[in-house]
Amino acid sequence: MRTSRALLFASCSLLLCGCIKIDATQTIGKDGSVSMELVFDASQIQSLTDSLTESLEEAQEGRETSLTDSPMDEFNCDEFTTKLEESFSNVTCEMVDEGVLRIRAKSTPLPRSAFTSRKSSGRETFTYRVSDVLRVMGTEDEPLSPKDLQEQKGIVTWKYTIVMPGKIKRSSIGKIKGSKVTFDLAELATKPNATIMSESPLDIPPRGSSRRRLRK
Repeated sequence: MRTSRALLFASCSLLLCGCIKIDATQTIGKDGSVSMELVFDASQIQSLTDSLTESLEEAQEGRETSLTDSPMDEFNCDEFTTKLEESFSNVTCEMVDEGVLRIRAKSTPLPRSAFTSRKSSGRETFTYRVSDVLRVMGTEDEPLSPKDLQEQKGIVTWKYTIVMPGKIKRSSIGKIKGSKVTFDLAELATKPNATIMSESPLDIPPRGSSRRRLRK
Protein backbone atom coordinates (compact mmCIF):
# COMPACT_ATOMS: atom_id res chain seq x y z
CA MET A 1 0.00 0.00 0.00
CA ARG A 2 1.30 3.45 -0.80
CA THR A 3 2.44 5.35 2.26
CA SER A 4 0.41 8.46 1.45
CA ARG A 5 -2.81 6.48 1.03
CA ALA A 6 -2.10 4.52 4.20
CA LEU A 7 -1.61 7.76 6.11
CA LEU A 8 -4.77 9.22 4.63
CA PHE A 9 -7.00 6.33 5.64
CA ALA A 10 -5.36 6.04 9.06
CA SER A 11 -5.94 9.74 9.67
CA CYS A 12 -9.55 10.61 8.93
CA SER A 13 -12.89 9.29 7.77
CA LEU A 14 -14.40 10.38 4.46
CA LEU A 15 -16.98 12.45 6.34
CA LEU A 16 -14.30 14.47 8.12
CA CYS A 17 -11.67 14.88 5.40
CA GLY A 18 -10.06 18.30 5.29
CA CYS A 19 -9.70 18.36 9.08
CA ILE A 20 -6.19 16.94 9.22
CA LYS A 21 -2.93 18.79 8.69
CA ILE A 22 0.42 17.15 8.01
CA ASP A 23 3.66 19.07 8.58
CA ALA A 24 6.50 17.10 6.97
CA THR A 25 10.19 17.96 7.19
CA GLN A 26 12.68 16.13 4.98
CA THR A 27 16.32 16.70 5.93
CA ILE A 28 19.06 15.83 3.44
CA GLY A 29 22.33 15.02 5.18
CA LYS A 30 25.83 15.81 3.94
CA ASP A 31 26.27 12.15 3.06
CA GLY A 32 23.05 12.01 1.03
CA SER A 33 21.03 10.42 3.85
CA VAL A 34 17.38 11.38 4.26
CA SER A 35 15.56 11.73 7.58
CA MET A 36 11.90 12.63 8.08
CA GLU A 37 9.80 14.27 10.76
CA LEU A 38 6.03 14.14 10.31
CA VAL A 39 3.56 15.94 12.57
CA PHE A 40 -0.06 14.86 12.12
CA ASP A 41 -2.54 17.33 13.59
CA ALA A 42 -6.04 15.88 13.87
CA SER A 43 -7.02 18.06 16.84
CA GLN A 44 -9.98 19.48 14.89
CA ILE A 45 -11.33 15.96 14.40
CA GLN A 46 -10.74 15.21 18.10
CA SER A 47 -12.58 18.37 19.08
CA LEU A 48 -15.48 17.59 16.73
CA THR A 49 -15.68 14.00 17.99
CA ASP A 50 -15.78 15.20 21.60
CA SER A 51 -18.52 17.72 20.75
CA LEU A 52 -20.64 15.08 19.00
CA THR A 53 -20.24 12.68 21.90
CA GLU A 54 -21.29 15.39 24.33
CA SER A 55 -24.34 16.23 22.20
CA LEU A 56 -25.35 12.56 22.06
CA GLU A 57 -25.06 12.26 25.82
CA GLU A 58 -27.28 15.29 26.28
CA ALA A 59 -29.81 13.91 23.80
CA GLN A 60 -29.87 10.62 25.76
CA GLU A 61 -30.66 12.49 28.98
CA GLY A 62 -27.21 12.10 30.44
CA ARG A 63 -26.84 8.36 29.80
CA GLU A 64 -23.36 7.23 28.81
CA THR A 65 -23.11 7.39 25.04
CA SER A 66 -20.14 7.25 22.70
CA LEU A 67 -19.66 7.42 18.97
CA THR A 68 -19.18 4.12 17.17
CA ASP A 69 -16.52 3.92 14.47
CA SER A 70 -14.94 7.16 15.60
CA PRO A 71 -12.46 8.65 13.08
CA MET A 72 -9.98 8.83 15.98
CA ASP A 73 -10.04 5.07 16.69
CA GLU A 74 -7.06 4.46 14.40
CA PHE A 75 -5.25 7.70 15.25
CA ASN A 76 -2.52 6.23 17.42
CA CYS A 77 1.21 5.51 17.29
CA ASP A 78 0.80 1.76 16.78
CA GLU A 79 -1.34 2.26 13.68
CA PHE A 80 0.88 4.92 12.13
CA THR A 81 4.13 3.12 12.93
CA THR A 82 2.87 -0.03 11.22
CA LYS A 83 1.92 1.91 8.09
CA LEU A 84 5.15 3.90 7.93
CA GLU A 85 7.39 0.89 8.42
CA GLU A 86 6.34 -0.18 4.91
CA SER A 87 8.54 2.62 3.53
CA PHE A 88 10.77 3.92 6.35
CA SER A 89 13.20 2.57 8.94
CA ASN A 90 13.99 3.61 12.54
CA VAL A 91 10.38 4.79 12.99
CA THR A 92 9.55 6.41 16.35
CA CYS A 93 6.26 8.00 17.37
CA GLU A 94 4.91 10.06 20.25
CA MET A 95 1.59 11.73 21.07
CA VAL A 96 2.63 15.35 21.74
CA ASP A 97 -0.88 16.69 22.36
CA GLU A 98 -4.47 15.51 22.13
CA GLY A 99 -4.99 14.61 18.49
CA VAL A 100 -1.38 15.40 17.51
CA LEU A 101 1.28 12.80 16.66
CA ARG A 102 4.97 13.39 15.93
CA ILE A 103 6.81 10.72 13.96
CA ARG A 104 10.51 10.53 13.10
CA ALA A 105 11.98 8.08 10.59
CA LYS A 106 14.79 7.38 8.14
CA SER A 107 14.31 7.03 4.40
CA THR A 108 16.65 5.42 1.88
CA PRO A 109 19.65 7.54 0.76
CA LEU A 110 19.26 9.80 -2.26
CA PRO A 111 19.59 7.93 -5.55
CA ARG A 112 21.97 9.46 -8.12
CA SER A 113 18.97 10.35 -10.30
CA ALA A 114 17.66 12.71 -7.60
CA PHE A 115 20.47 15.28 -7.69
CA THR A 116 23.46 16.78 -9.40
CA SER A 117 26.58 17.98 -7.61
CA ARG A 118 28.93 20.26 -9.53
CA LYS A 119 32.08 22.29 -8.95
CA SER A 120 32.78 25.40 -10.99
CA SER A 121 35.27 28.22 -10.38
CA GLY A 122 36.12 26.78 -7.01
CA ARG A 123 32.48 26.72 -5.88
CA GLU A 124 30.30 23.69 -5.38
CA THR A 125 26.55 23.47 -5.87
CA PHE A 126 24.08 20.74 -5.05
CA THR A 127 20.81 20.64 -7.04
CA TYR A 128 17.95 18.48 -5.79
CA ARG A 129 15.11 17.37 -8.07
CA VAL A 130 12.06 17.95 -5.88
CA SER A 131 10.08 15.25 -7.69
CA ASP A 132 12.19 12.81 -5.62
CA VAL A 133 9.76 13.64 -2.78
CA LEU A 134 7.26 11.38 -4.58
CA ARG A 135 9.72 8.51 -4.09
CA VAL A 136 10.36 9.40 -0.45
CA MET A 137 6.64 9.56 0.41
CA GLY A 138 5.69 6.51 -1.64
CA THR A 139 7.23 3.06 -1.69
CA GLU A 140 10.14 1.65 -3.66
CA ASP A 141 7.80 -0.19 -6.01
CA GLU A 142 5.04 2.43 -6.08
CA PRO A 143 6.11 6.06 -5.71
CA LEU A 144 3.46 8.75 -5.50
CA SER A 145 2.31 10.40 -8.70
CA PRO A 146 1.08 13.94 -9.52
CA LYS A 147 -2.39 12.39 -9.88
CA ASP A 148 -2.22 11.17 -6.27
CA LEU A 149 -1.41 14.71 -5.12
CA GLN A 150 -4.34 16.15 -7.08
CA GLU A 151 -6.69 13.59 -5.54
CA GLN A 152 -5.54 14.49 -2.02
CA LYS A 153 -5.83 18.24 -2.53
CA GLY A 154 -8.57 19.50 -0.25
CA ILE A 155 -8.58 16.23 1.69
CA VAL A 156 -5.31 16.59 3.59
CA THR A 157 -3.23 19.75 3.98
CA TRP A 158 0.45 18.88 3.42
CA LYS A 159 3.01 21.47 4.46
CA TYR A 160 6.34 20.13 3.20
CA THR A 161 9.77 21.48 4.18
CA ILE A 162 13.04 20.36 2.62
CA VAL A 163 16.21 21.09 4.59
CA MET A 164 19.19 21.19 2.23
CA PRO A 165 22.79 20.41 3.25
CA GLY A 166 23.86 24.03 2.63
CA LYS A 167 22.51 27.55 2.17
CA ILE A 168 19.98 27.67 -0.66
CA LYS A 169 20.94 29.71 -3.71
CA ARG A 170 17.67 29.36 -5.60
CA SER A 171 14.49 27.30 -5.79
CA SER A 172 11.71 27.01 -8.38
CA ILE A 173 9.16 26.02 -5.74
CA GLY A 174 8.06 27.27 -2.33
CA LYS A 175 9.54 29.89 -0.01
CA ILE A 176 13.23 29.98 0.91
CA LYS A 177 14.56 30.59 4.41
CA GLY A 178 18.25 29.88 4.88
CA SER A 179 18.79 26.21 4.10
CA LYS A 180 15.04 25.44 4.01
CA VAL A 181 12.32 25.51 1.35
CA THR A 182 8.67 25.17 2.38
CA PHE A 183 5.77 24.49 0.02
CA ASP A 184 2.36 22.84 -0.25
CA LEU A 185 2.97 19.28 -1.44
CA ALA A 186 0.13 19.68 -3.96
CA GLU A 187 2.32 22.21 -5.84
CA LEU A 188 4.33 19.29 -7.21
CA ALA A 189 1.34 18.35 -9.36
CA THR A 190 1.87 21.53 -11.38
CA LYS A 191 5.66 21.85 -10.92
CA PRO A 192 6.99 18.34 -11.62
CA ASN A 193 10.38 19.68 -12.76
CA ALA A 194 11.01 21.87 -9.70
CA THR A 195 14.58 21.99 -8.38
CA ILE A 196 16.39 23.43 -5.37
CA MET A 197 20.03 24.53 -5.58
CA SER A 198 22.20 24.97 -2.51
CA GLU A 199 25.83 25.26 -1.56
CA SER A 200 27.18 21.73 -1.52
CA PRO A 201 29.14 20.31 1.42
CA LEU A 202 28.10 16.78 0.40
CA ASP A 203 30.46 13.88 0.98
CA ILE A 204 29.55 12.69 -2.51
CA PRO A 205 31.83 13.35 -5.49
CA PRO A 206 30.66 15.60 -8.35
CA ARG A 207 29.55 13.87 -11.55
CA GLY A 208 32.48 12.52 -13.48
CA SER A 209 34.61 12.00 -10.38
CA SER A 210 35.37 8.50 -9.13
CA ARG A 211 37.05 9.66 -5.91
CA ARG A 212 34.94 10.00 -2.78
CA ARG A 213 35.63 13.23 -0.95
CA LEU A 214 35.79 13.14 2.83
CA ARG A 215 34.98 16.20 4.88
CA LYS A 216 35.41 16.74 8.55
